[in-house]
Amino acid sequence: MDKLNMGKLARRFYLSMQIDEMLPIEAYEIFIKADFATASWRFYEGKHQIVIGADIFNNLVIDASEKDKALYLRSFLYHELAHSIWTEKNIANVNEELHMRDYSFKLFNLFEDARIEEKMRHHTKKWFNWNMYEDKAEATNPIEIFFSIIQSENRNKVLKTPLFESVYNFYLEVLACETYMDIINIMYAWYKRFPQTPGYINDIKDKGYLFADESDLAINEEKFNELIEGLPNMLSIDDAVQSKRENKRQPLFVSTRYKETLLSKEPLQVPFDTKLRDKLLAKMKTLFLEPKRASSTIIASKKLHIKNIVSGSEKIFKRKDRNSNTKKNITIILDLSSSMNTTMQSMRLIIDVLDKMAQKRVINATMLLSGVDFYRPIYDKLKMPLANGVIERIVPRYRAEGLNNTMSKNLDLLISSDYVWILTDGFISEGQLNKEFYHQYKIKTHAFYIGDVSYKHKMQLSFDHVVCEANVVDLTNKIFHLIR
Repeated sequence: MDKLNMGKLARRFYLSMQIDEMLPIEAYEIFIKADFATASWRFYEGKHQIVIGADIFNNLVIDASEKDKALYLRSFLYHELAHSIWTEKNIANVNEELHMRDYSFKLFNLFEDARIEEKMRHHTKKWFNWNMYEDKAEATNPIEIFFSIIQSENRNKVLKTPLFESVYNFYLEVLACETYMDIINIMYAWYKRFPQTPGYINDIKDKGYLFADESDLAINEEKFNELIEGLPNMLSIDDAVQSKRENKRQPLFVSTRYKETLLSKEPLQVPFDTKLRDKLLAKMKTLFLEPKRASSTIIASKKLHIKNIVSGSEKIFKRKDRNSNTKKNITIILDLSSSMNTTMQSMRLIIDVLDKMAQKRVINATMLLSGVDFYRPIYDKLKMPLANGVIERIVPRYRAEGLNNTMSKNLDLLISSDYVWILTDGFISEGQLNKEFYHQYKIKTHAFYIGDVSYKHKMQLSFDHVVCEANVVDLTNKIFHLIR
């Protein structure tokens, strides 16, 4: 099968999945590369880019028919499309998390391959059938055993040795992961159980494991650019989406809200520092709830103003008045994309403080949870103060932010708000918001985050005010200042 026919076949498989609404409505590019025997994916400048090697058929260990080659090509394409659906788009961020812990991206990618292939099997109701087409290398160490389980697609469940059983249990834990941070947590346990892992990883390439090449490309922008330089895109995303629209007769972007809540079904322990929370609440009480000093008044109270009685003033009573600030109407939009795992501890603390302010009637507040599940933007609306147990069920687990959908679907709420606050991690993966659209409704936004200041310039393209602080106390103080 030549490159041209491979490209046509890949396009056909891709279009079939788009028509069946099995892929995100996002830009895709597919390239066929000569002298390349595996495949790789990345999300780059707003597009999913997939490169498939024209030499993948060199891996076949059977006398393959054209049908066999077509199915083998489909398995490679489905694997990379699975990454486009379920893998974190910001691979650089993932790699940075791994680098801080001195973990290997190759091991992460191996675990991620297991996770996304399991999801794709359920999604398409089809097997990859790697074992039918590829050589079954003998597994001699934990990484090779894990790889062999992926290749067999968990069909061989015989626990032959204690080592196999231990690796198999890790495999089952990986399949249960929802975010990259879940996988990183399992990697911690893996390194503890198998401390010789760095040596095993060094041996991978010598033994020809193709996922190692995929890993190298995923985190090397320059190398990926060189790989696809000068290659034609095997499909036009405009044609593909138009074909989908004609077949389904529906708008380009599908904006839906699930009937079920975005909250996690099971409550999770809230890991923020309660002592720090209490200090912030004490400051809130001082700023907003402490009464002013006593003042003279004609309104009857239990305390008399003796001097005024003597002087004949009509203000013969004393009373302490609370601060008379007008309550602000605030809409809080919480980014529930999976990258928020690293900052959700702080965001839960802020939400808890704001919820107490709503309880004390310092503010009127509504919280919108925002995310993208598969390719469908979704949101949930919660009036504050929140019911007991809600904060424990706020879990970032979605593939993107869905902010534009959440905001556009709640225009009336935003218009009636004094403030629209977005709590995020600073990384917005779904593209620039159209500020001018919201300005015509006199809606201006604040984006709050803790962390990398380098995101601030890009975020200012989407939000009117961007507030980045080094820690949760400083960020909460900024919020107090705004409300005041």
